[in-house]
Amino acid sequence: MNEPLANSAPPPFKPEVRVDQWFDDQFKKSLALRKWWESQLKIVDVIKALGELAAEVEEIASNAPKDILIERVRGFGIAYGLKMLGAVSSQVNFDPHLHEPIAEYPEPGAAVTVIRPGYYWGNPKSPDEEIVLCKALIHIPPETKPINERISCTQQSRR
Repeated sequence: MNEPLANSAPPPFKPEVRVDQWFDDQFKKSLALRKWWESQLKIVDVIKALGELAAEVEEIASNAPKDILIERVRGFGIAYGLKMLGAVSSQVNFDPHLHEPIAEYPEPGAAVTVIRPGYYWGNPKSPDEEIVLCKALIHIPPETKPINERISCTQQSRR
């Protein structure tokens, strides 16, 4: 039988190993194990939420207008701690950690337009645990491209 504590018995007495040091090491190991276990429980919670979201979409899609579906899905995401990265058609500054270009790769900080919002999940008790789940899809609006890249239809036909 493999019990987690079966291998944690104190080692044979050695003068260089102090009992308080051994207890500190065991405490650190137990904290690491607990943190790992809690992360596994979060994964299960996310999978359950995904199943609930799929059921919600199925129910609403067959009976309700598109606007209601969008609002309910957003509300569902908010209830589970999801936060949106940019609304559709909004202008934002490009951040490669948050945005995925569909064609050209802009310089960081360049003005871009959101085509599809992205989402991140954050633990309100620990802001360091924010995870980008889906980057926002973006493109560079034509008016922000360098002049040599802006070619009108008439200029293209002359070439």
